[in-house]
Amino acid sequence: MTPLEQFIRAHIARHGPVTFAQFMEWAMRHPQHGYYITRDPLGSGGDFVTGPEISQMFGEMLALWCVDGWMKMGAPAAFALAEGGPGRGTLMEDMLRTVGKAPDFLKAAHVTLIEKSPALRAKQKERLSDHAVAWAETPEELPPLPLLFFANELLDTFAIHRFIKNGNGWAEQGLTVENGKLAFCPLALPDALRPVLAQPAYTQAPSGSHAEISPDSAAWFGVIVRHVARHGGAALFIDYGYEGPVAIDTVQAIRAGNAAPLLEDPGEVDITAYLDFGALRRVAEKEGLASYPLLLQRDFLLRCGIFHRVKILKQNARPDQQASIDTDLERLLSGNHMGVLFKVFCVAHPSLPPLLGFQ
Repeated sequence: MTPLEQFIRAHIARHGPVTFAQFMEWAMRHPQHGYYITRDPLGSGGDFVTGPEISQMFGEMLALWCVDGWMKMGAPAAFALAEGGPGRGTLMEDMLRTVGKAPDFLKAAHVTLIEKSPALRAKQKERLSDHAVAWAETPEELPPLPLLFFANELLDTFAIHRFIKNGNGWAEQGLTVENGKLAFCPLALPDALRPVLAQPAYTQAPSGSHAEISPDSAAWFGVIVRHVARHGGAALFIDYGYEGPVAIDTVQAIRAGNAAPLLEDPGEVDITAYLDFGALRRVAEKEGLASYPLLLQRDFLLRCGIFHRVKILKQNARPDQQASIDTDLERLLSGNHMGVLFKVFCVAHPSLPPLLGFQ
């Protein structure tokens, strides 16, 4: 039994069942035992591999998006360049190397990494030691400047409330201890989420349907949105998800790249769910931002010019390096890998013309 499971069992024994959202928040971000707090989950030795870990081309395309955004913002002499959930710092490293060819951009950028994990902060500081970088734990700490923000595979890790529909309507999914194990149990609906579940997509769903709602991801996203609304700029999110609301069940636990039991070994496995981009879009539009239609990751990278970059990289590469470049490109673009599964969502201040990839 993991230390976190001991903590959860003790909490249930004292206070009664907890929501799945609370369980997921503890599993991912408990300050002593949470999955992201205690380890580096990335790469071949971790539980998953992200686009920046596959190829430098991923970060290079995002660098082009940022430079394009900065120019369309009027090339401000000072702006915040921020990444949420920066992993090992690979994406920011590739980006800063690429924008080194645009020295005015780099001079104006106040670079901030939003990261809570001490383990990952240590990796980031080592990787980015040659750059002027600041760290923050929350987006509220960003400097009051125009903002170019990006995050890759961040919001899918935020806790979700899970619901199951039966003959009596929707019930929230909670956790208790049953027969010596963590087990699911029904809970009453929280009043705050009743209006969300009153949408037709949920009221018309058949019995047995699931629903997933994440106030936490919407709240975190909302901080970025309000910053852009107040100071200008744009934000880009890359993740797997859908344009909701949709009655759907996407929660999964992952260990070493494979599916794992959802309630076993909390704190030791990654728990994730698809992101409802529709809910985020409504947050952005409420604050007056422009929100662009979802793009497939494949289409975004193609529009940013990744084929042109491949051509340049292969010009001076050995045959084995050329083959590796082709393999990496396949993983980023193919429908069998990341190209269709991952979506790109962009919001921007309404004063900006369409940004790179979204014209």
